[in-house]
Amino acid sequence: MLIIEYNSNDGCHWPDGKIMDAVRCDWASAERAGLQGNTYTRTVASALYITALRLLVANGTIDPNLVKFIYIRSRDDLIELTVDRRGYLDYWPEGFCDTDEKMLLELLGWRN
Repeated sequence: MLIIEYNSNDGCHWPDGKIMDAVRCDWASAERAGLQGNTYTRTVASALYITALRLLVANGTIDPNLVKFIYIRSRDDLIELTVDRRGYLDYWPEGFCDTDEKMLLELLGWRN
């Protein structure tokens, strides 16, 4: 099982060009942990990492039943999200990986 904790204020970052390598490396670590009956957890602050992981699920590289996202909105507010075989999340809470979208909408003048 691979558990990804998303915390936009405190988590790992990678250069954009290395993000798929980072996700593949974490998945390999999760597979090794799973063979030993353990769970592998990574805390990230990168929306691109989340997107890359969802893409690997969608293309069949990663089994969606072995992935769980936890959105850490605050210390006492954790939201568990699951992903389906298409890479779609069951729920997209406000504040989860939406900084880029908000900035682009503002840039385009569609948001104040």
